[in-house]
This record gives sequence, structure tokens and C-alpha cells, in this order.
Amino acid sequence: MEDSSIPTPKEMPLYDRSVINDPKDLAKLYAKVWQDLEGPNNKSLNLKIPETKHGLIRSTLEFTHQNIQKLKEWILNEKIKNENFDSSSCRISSFAIATAYLCICTAKLEGLKEGKLWFAFAADGRTRLKPQVPLNYFGNCLVGAVVCLERFELLSENGIILACDEISKAIRNLDDGALNGCENWGSQMSQLTTNYSKVQAISLSGSPRFGVYNADFGFGKPKKVEIVSAESPYVFSLTDSRNSDVVMEIGVVKERDEIEAFVDIFNQGFEFI
Repeated sequence: MEDSSIPTPKEMPLYDRSVINDPKDLAKLYAKVWQDLEGPNNKSLNLKIPETKHGLIRSTLEFTHQNIQKLKEWILNEKIKNENFDSSSCRISSFAIATAYLCICTAKLEGLKEGKLWFAFAADGRTRLKPQVPLNYFGNCLVGAVVCLERFELLSENGIILACDEISKAIRNLDDGALNGCENWGSQMSQLTTNYSKVQAISLSGSPRFGVYNADFGFGKPKKVEIVSAESPYVFSLTDSRNSDVVMEIGVVKERDEIEAFVDIFNQGFEFI
């Protein structure tokens, strides 16, 4: 008789929501912020779907291993020139490098102007919460971080170093205290997403770690994956790639003239390093 292929308890999906410790009752806090988006004393629980501009174009850009390594070497070489060089800052993730570069490209697209660029991203919260959540937990278990960057600094010669440092710092802070200040996240994000005239906020959807190109539901592995829910000019989508030379694919949505300019900025940036 062949060995049984029945999964063990640790491999079975865990649906128990009580494994997540929520002493600050975040569910109620976030629900109130959600309701207040349409004014105080609003009781509607209808899903608030933002309007999508007409005429948007979707394009896919690629961060190759060569691109990432080239950016990393340039950043480290510039850091070493600094008298206050900290060797601990040599540990830079591909995620920090790639997203810092996207922030630079976004700032360049609109040119020099006053104001801040906010970058928001989510991370796996299972190993960052206390107590840790089992890896077979089935459900959303994400923690978030927001990085605030001065636009004029992003456009400086060392803008990508600044962005990379701030993003790396935000990642380390998640490891040290994933829920620090979490009671303010809802109100903070609502301010960032309801008035783009004051600040510009960009965010991410998806992750290269999801391995979407390895998914096979009986029809074979996908040839092309696009995250269609990321349909805002302020949201980049991230996935892995079928191409072994590519670290991650970036989905970009913008108007035609902007998408062409953004692609040029993205590609030309690697040529000048």
C-alpha cells in the first residue's frame, strides 16, 4: 500500500481567528475610520470603491537580477564615501532597492515641486506578531508601514540612497514592533488617500513571494499574470516572474502620456548608474 498523502495538522489551513491577539480592539477602530470617510455619524457599511479614471494604460516593467545588483553596488559605493559610513547599512534587501527606485521614478515623473511623497506597503505579520501566528493561518495577517519622503530630496543625486534607507528602517521597525502606533494607521491612511492635492501617496499590491507563476489549477502554469485590482496610478503591483533572470515584475497603471514617460524614466535610470 502506498504511503498516505493526507496532510498533517500543521499543513492543514488554520481558521482560528483567536490566535491573533488584539488588545487595542483594532477592528472597531478601523471600522469607525472606514465609516467616517463619508462624514461623521455615517452608518453605511457599503463598500467604498474609488472611481477609476478612463483611458488608463497598464504596463509591466521588470527588475532583473542585473538591475538590482547594479543599483545595490552603486548605493553601497556611495555610502562608503561617507565619513559616517555604518557597515550595518550594507544589508539592503531587493524589496527596499526596487521600491526606492519606484519612488524616485514617481518623483521624476512630476518634476521638481514642493511637498512630500508617502510610500505605504504591507508585510507578512505572522512571524512579527506577539505571540507569533502559525504559518498555516488562513486569512489576512498583514502589518503596514508608511514612509514619508521629501520630494526635492528624492530628486537629488543621492535620492535613492535616502529612500532606500528610510524603507529599510521601516522594515526593521516592523520586526521590532509590528503593531507600534497601529491604532493611528486607519486615520493616517484615510488622510493620505482622500486628498491627493496636499500629498502624494503610493502603495503596493501583491508580492513576489506569492509565487503566482508557479500556480497550476489544472490548466498549466500562467504565461502572464496581472493584478487587475491595482487600477490606480498610485498603486504598483508586484509579482514574481516566469523569467529566471527577473527578480520581480512591476505592474504600472497610468494615462498614456504618463505611462510612456514613466517607462522611459524607469529604463534610462539604469543606464546612468
